[in-house]
Amino acid sequence: MIKIIISFLLMTMITGCVQTPSEKDKPEEPPVVEQPEKPVELEKLEETKYVKKIDETKEYVYIDEIKDKAFSDDYKKLADYDYPFTDFDKNDLLQWMAIFYMPDPKDEHLILNIDSEAAKSLNEYFSELYDEPTSLFCEWKWIITDDILTIIKKSGDFIPFSTGVVYYMAFHIDLHTGELLTNDDLVQLFNVEESTIQGKIDKYGNDNLYYKEPENTSERIEGTQGMMVLNRNQKYNTIGYEYSEYSLLVPDENNLYFILGVYDFNFNGRILFHKVALK
Repeated sequence: MIKIIISFLLMTMITGCVQTPSEKDKPEEPPVVEQPEKPVELEKLEETKYVKKIDETKEYVYIDEIKDKAFSDDYKKLADYDYPFTDFDKNDLLQWMAIFYMPDPKDEHLILNIDSEAAKSLNEYFSELYDEPTSLFCEWKWIITDDILTIIKKSGDFIPFSTGVVYYMAFHIDLHTGELLTNDDLVQLFNVEESTIQGKIDKYGNDNLYYKEPENTSERIEGTQGMMVLNRNQKYNTIGYEYSEYSLLVPDENNLYFILGVYDFNFNGRILFHKVALK
């Protein structure tokens, strides 16, 4: 966060026993100078604090258009079933990520309202996704902190009451420069030692998810938040368990999180997502 420090000149008046001057000796009253409502230098600082918007009347990011992709009544029937877990809260990031069988699949055209070359390139990519879709659905969710805009893309395909696949992608934009941030940039901004990240993911698994080393991977343990199986030093039934430059990271004002996906123990296709704090 950019901090603006403003110094004020404080004028004090020391009183004491003084002789009142005569009308003749009194100094002339200084002219009254009207002060601007806001110091000019402060206005300039506020104008340059954040990257410029293309349209000042709109937010930094918004959905411009939506296409309904429910091509048959079979999609609508999903609303009557918990298949799987279509009643998840779409306003919660982790639950929204877990939903991919839906009665109302749609394509959303996302617009970045940021005046930068990086945003321009991303807008071209987002428009291409919308105009020439390669998936049944493409939805977005975003998080805005004081410094960073994070956009999560969820896209994929499914056949009602059958199979499906989902892809996730994150875009992080510096709200001061308008530039695209990498995972390495985020790790540095939050003062996270990259060498410690995998250990924190492992500890989260040990503390919050059920582990064991079965002789046969068909053995499973039921867990309330999902489950993982550890066998021959490999993590099974997880999504992106090993940290890399392609890992899904999400920031808030105070911390950076690694998003870990774990298949539900029932193996019904549901994936539960977890936030692993990296600080």
